[in-house]
Amino acid sequence: ELQRLQKEADDLHSKTHDNTLTTSLTHLHSRYQELLNSCKGYIDKISQRMEQVISEQSAYEEAFVSARTWVTNTSEKLNACEIYSGQKEDITDRVELCQEISDNLEHGQSLVDKASECGFQTIKSCNVESAGRVRQNLERLKTDWNEVTRRVDKIGNKLNKMVAKWSHYNSTIEKLLKWLVDAEKILDTCT
Repeated sequence: ELQRLQKEADDLHSKTHDNTLTTSLTHLHSRYQELLNSCKGYIDKISQRMEQVISEQSAYEEAFVSARTWVTNTSEKLNACEIYSGQKEDITDRVELCQEISDNLEHGQSLVDKASECGFQTIKSCNVESAGRVRQNLERLKTDWNEVTRRVDKIGNKLNKMVAKWSHYNSTIEKLLKWLVDAEKILDTCT
């Protein structure tokens, strides 16, 4: 459009030799270039912001999936620990697994914290509906995390009580066997 206007102005200038057209056209062209440069600047800023938003959303999704996977896997391991019957060795193995989970809780906490941090960054830049979903996902993650930590304590305590019962039972059996052996020796000497 600007080129067509330039051609018409050149035609008029050649016929009338009026410099007003050239000055007006130069001024118009200058304003057009300023507007074009401003638009390019805004587009660059918007593009950078969009890249930042996409990066934040990707970081959130990655952090959330890591935390969710850790919580889910840990919950499944705890399910295997919730069997309180069996041989002492089996229960001891479950105690060790529960202790391993307990030792890893700090790592799980850091994953949940990172997901929350990234989620709150994402909430700032997304629409209301998406922000609601992110909040809901984070709330569910925190609820599940709290449940995992509660279960670790509860299961660990119950398993330790079962190991203590087995130890008491074994100790009692050993005392009884010793008493029987001693009683047999006394009876043997009496006969």
